[in-house]
Amino acid sequence: MTTRAEKNKKIQEKLIREENVKRIKKISKITGIILGSLLLIILYGMYIGAKVVIVNEIKITDNSIPAAFHGTKIVQISDILYDSLNKNDLERIKKQINEIDADIVLFTGNIKNENELSKDDLEILKKFFSELNAKFDKYAVSGNLDDDSFNVVMENNFKILNNNSTLLYNKDYSPLEI
Repeated sequence: MTTRAEKNKKIQEKLIREENVKRIKKISKITGIILGSLLLIILYGMYIGAKVVIVNEIKITDNSIPAAFHGTKIVQISDILYDSLNKNDLERIKKQINEIDADIVLFTGNIKNENELSKDDLEILKKFFSELNAKFDKYAVSGNLDDDSFNVVMENNFKILNNNSTLLYNKDYSPLEI
């Protein structure tokens, strides 16, 4: 025969087990939500966010800019990371850039991530850079991920400015330093 104290002890142990199970289920749900959210963020960054073109139009007013350059449109492109894109993505990006009708195109590096690009990929990138339109000129600096693949920029009439600047003239003799 069990005593009242033994019965109470069994009931108390059962309640503790039930509380532990509830706590574990709650922690599992929270962990699942956190891991699921992280997975969605990673997938968005890899497959959707990497293909989004952000266009910010900024008007710069500065007395040191020569009057001949007032209204000049500069398009700055960065981090194409082609191994995250495809030919159609590049075509869409090129179309958006050319619709801006830029005076100057400035590419600020990072054609690819760590992955090597195939000959076909390099040809697609060559075509992309060659078809970017600029009324004055096209300039580029290499990024921290660029290697031999940066040649596709150099081969397409981009003036390379790595650690240098150049003077750009428009209509008169007052240059703009780029």
